[in-house]
Amino acid sequence: MNYKLHLFLSSVFLLFSISIHAQQKPTPKPKEFSVFKIGFCYMPQTTFISNSGEKNDPDANPMWKKGFMTGLTGGNVFNEKISLDFGVLYSKQGVDYGSNSPFYAPITLSYLKIPITLNYRPFIKHKVPIEFTAGFQYSNLKKAIIDMPSGYYLPGSDMQWFNKSLFDVVAGVGFNFRLADKVFMNTKFRADYSLADPINKDYIYNAHGSTGSHWKSDRSSSRNITLGLSIGLEYHFEK
Repeated sequence: MNYKLHLFLSSVFLLFSISIHAQQKPTPKPKEFSVFKIGFCYMPQTTFISNSGEKNDPDANPMWKKGFMTGLTGGNVFNEKISLDFGVLYSKQGVDYGSNSPFYAPITLSYLKIPITLNYRPFIKHKVPIEFTAGFQYSNLKKAIIDMPSGYYLPGSDMQWFNKSLFDVVAGVGFNFRLADKVFMNTKFRADYSLADPINKDYIYNAHGSTGSHWKSDRSSSRNITLGLSIGLEYHFEK
């Protein structure tokens, strides 16, 4: 699906949900807090593999890549200000190398992500449903595609060029709206950043021999980055 269509559909869904929320009469505050919630989310995202050594490399010329993330979410609500979330998410991401040169090699990575985040709503007493999110995430690589230009060859499988497991930091800010008695919509600008190098430099060094020595000596570490607007629905189970 076209990335612009992803973003358009997400925006329509967001505006439609906000309009419903605005037209509804205030829902009476339940006597008990919700103790468990379950839902799903979808996020158009722009992604990157950052490496300081490639910023001024005309052949590499890395560019942000369009992708998406979607999956199931759940969590526990401790009180009206604090909740804990977890998820099982599929993320399609990567980077496009050589966008302005004959050496064009887009990289597409598919990860299974399991985030655990803490949410804080500091202004709930003032009727402002803004929510701040921070936490950690486990990312497991499920598929890797390096689309090399004609005439170029990479030894081994594409999966071998990347580390299978990563840990990331996650942060976000957005709004949480009550749509019905037990149904909530959340919208959030979300970002994650890997704490380790997604590229398997040891494998590349061994595969290339002496010509790949820079992968272990003078090459700086890379980091996965994703940025996007997450939209989700949640159902709350009350005490």
